Amino acid sequence: MGKFSVQEMRNAVLEIKNIDMEIRRLDYMANEILRNYNLNQCAVRTKRKVFMNVELNTKVKKYVFKVVEDYSGVSSEHYCRKTREKEIVLLRQVCVTLMIENTNFSLKEIAKMFMPAISDHTTAMHCRDVIKDLCDTDEFFKNDIDRLRSVVNTYKTSLMINPQELVQTTLKENRRLVEYY
Repeated sequence: MGKFSVQEMRNAVLEIKNIDMEIRRLDYMANEILRNYNLNQCAVRTKRKVFMNVELNTKVKKYVFKVVEDYSGVSSEHYCRKTREKEIVLLRQVCVTLMIENTNFSLKEIAKMFMPAISDHTTAMHCRDVIKDLCDTDEFFKNDIDRLRSVVNTYKTSLMINPQELVQTTLKENRRLVEYY
């Protein structure tokens, strides 16, 4: 081995320090990239989860209207009319109750769906309470409501089991809208 001068030794030490600094800088950058990647992945997962939740609620809402409409033979457009006809009021209350039980919509959002018939969230709460009281007092009514609940729950469960289908059908619906316009 050859002998090194003091200057050569100093240069070698400085070079090693520079390499060490570069390695630390690269390590820091790699950690930053990984951290940002993980944050982005979390953000993507969160966005996907929010999207799925919104789509699930929207599809269940439409399905609740369809189920009650098929059950009663009365068009769902009538539920939103401001009327005191007992049959319409009861169907509206059933719809509201099924939406409260099967979606994550707030009471205020549910009330807005039935405007002008339902003015605010307290009326939606009243609808839920009326249906509960009727189920407690009338066995036949309870059986009918339980059947409707079962149908809606089965549909909701099928959407939750296969979320990819939920996304695909939503994308197809959006494409049809875009093509239409």
